[in-house]
Amino acid sequence: MKSTILSTLQSKGFSGIIRKNNQKIEKFDVTDYAQKLFTFLRKDVTCRVAFSALLKTNFFNNDKVLKNVNESLKNIGTSFVRKAICQAQRCHTQLERLNLADEDFEPTSKHMNCNKCSQRNELSPDNYAQDFGITQNDLMKLLHFGFRMGAFQVNYHTACFKCSKATYVTKFNEASFTCSKCKKLKFVTTEYIVPDASVDNLIENKLGRWFEWYCWKLIKNGINCQPNVIVKKGNQEVLEADILLEKDGKIGLIECKDREDCSDILAKLPDIKRIANVFILVSASSRAENKVLAAIKAKLGNKFVWVSPEKVHELNTIVHSKLN
Repeated sequence: MKSTILSTLQSKGFSGIIRKNNQKIEKFDVTDYAQKLFTFLRKDVTCRVAFSALLKTNFFNNDKVLKNVNESLKNIGTSFVRKAICQAQRCHTQLERLNLADEDFEPTSKHMNCNKCSQRNELSPDNYAQDFGITQNDLMKLLHFGFRMGAFQVNYHTACFKCSKATYVTKFNEASFTCSKCKKLKFVTTEYIVPDASVDNLIENKLGRWFEWYCWKLIKNGINCQPNVIVKKGNQEVLEADILLEKDGKIGLIECKDREDCSDILAKLPDIKRIANVFILVSASSRAENKVLAAIKAKLGNKFVWVSPEKVHELNTIVHSKLN
């Protein structure tokens, strides 16, 4: 831990020790895969929503993942799919759907004729609405976008209905579709998984450690900071900081949440108030409950900052402005 962080803690009557989890975060961060995953996650808030949903279902891409993704996207009010519909009063036929994975995802002004009612529609970017009816194909398209960036590996699970022979392959050829035993066509499903074992320590037990790493990586080159610090008063553990910050003798605490329920923070508020000049709560894929945010604000006042999922990319700027 950097000496300036320790000395500032000590000036407030506290000490700090680094949890073993910190070694896992820093060890992962120097791998080639870490930068590929970071690039995908940083692309858009919806990429983080999709990754979180996959993680919570052990990367088994099924209806549960789809439900989780749609609920999370509705919760934050943004989607990786946008759609334009016909403006005719009684038509509303879909004209176009754009996916974040598309090269032309950002809508432009254009005209489109409706195939149903033939009305000419003059479209601007404002005519494209967020689409929260994400389908399996929509999600697969986004995940394949991540695959092209190196964030995921594609596994093809092939199974023969007749003789039950099942195999996994990572590349296709003609033989992949035909059962070697009975020569019948096989059923194929696609799985997107993390391709590198180095990330396993960050996704085990679905604790959200991946998000702690992501937030730390966003800010680590611009400020004194340390992930996974246990703050102590004498021999007693006071609290655990996901990320501990120091700037000009001021202490900041960052709490990283990959779930909607943040109520566990409430019991820590008296200690947070004693230790931190700034407390920042960062949400990965869902909005925190308003009553919890209100309770934290009531206790900490201007020391408290909530960073919603769509604002996470601004974390570095937020940290510096609040610790000035």
